[in-house]
Amino acid sequence: MIKEIADTFLKIFTDPNAYYQQTYAAYCNDYLTLHDLYELYPHSASLNYSYEDRSEILFKNRKYLSLRHTHVAYTGGAHPNTTLQHWIIDRKTGRIITSNDLFVKNAVDKIKVLTDAELKLKFKENNLENILFSTDYKVSEDIYLTKKGIVFQYDPYEIAAYVYGSIEVFIPYEKLKTVLRSS
Repeated sequence: MIKEIADTFLKIFTDPNAYYQQTYAAYCNDYLTLHDLYELYPHSASLNYSYEDRSEILFKNRKYLSLRHTHVAYTGGAHPNTTLQHWIIDRKTGRIITSNDLFVKNAVDKIKVLTDAELKLKFKENNLENILFSTDYKVSEDIYLTKKGIVFQYDPYEIAAYVYGSIEVFIPYEKLKTVLRSS
């Protein structure tokens, strides 16, 4: 299922017309389903419903392209649901680059130490237990490149409450040099 979703979102860059046709059809289907629900329960809520999809290039150099797809849907409740998805594309081959391609084997423990340190700085808090659901979170594989480092991204509710939003943990290449594969 995730690969199918990723393939659909990547179409914005490879086949924009197909992407918009597919996402518009999905939006219409969701809207009609929601509309039918409101007909069954007319006094349950207002018909406020919104949907936003956008994609952007975050970074590019001669070798890589970092892309982001943002999906925001409000179908009632306290707040919209927001998800971000990132891809790193090898510009020469068109292949999606994964964490396994970027990092040496067994790098996750070292990266976890670095993400913990960056989260403490980000939240100016030495005790992450006050912010995170658990300090035993997994290092995100939803990553993207920047000119100066790698960002590890977590969606709302993934490791912390919605109030903290999407959490991005930036780690400079200098701090990652012992775990990066040589390219």
